[in-house]
Amino acid sequence: MVTIQLSAIVDKNGQLTVKVPDNIPPGPINIIIQAPESSDAFPKNPARDVARTKLAAAGLLSSAHRLPPNARIPTDADAAGILPSEARPSEDLINEDRNEE
Repeated sequence: MVTIQLSAIVDKNGQLTVKVPDNIPPGPINIIIQAPESSDAFPKNPARDVARTKLAAAGLLSSAHRLPPNARIPTDADAAGILPSEARPSEDLINEDRNEE
């Protein structure tokens, strides 16, 4: 039996798709899965952790890229055609771009 090593990712539905090399003949195969033991798939970087701690202590570590815990993500249907209440009408913006009054 030929042994090869392939890397793959299991999707959120638990599906695994693998493209095997052309030299593997069709037919039964054995699959061995080795998943990381911890839920943290990324290696720890001590220097990064120290930098994050210092930035947080100085009030400079941004968390703006994270959603609030109970945030609801709007769908395309929710957001379609909705402008903020303070937004100028689209016609005004178009006329301004065309240099029309």
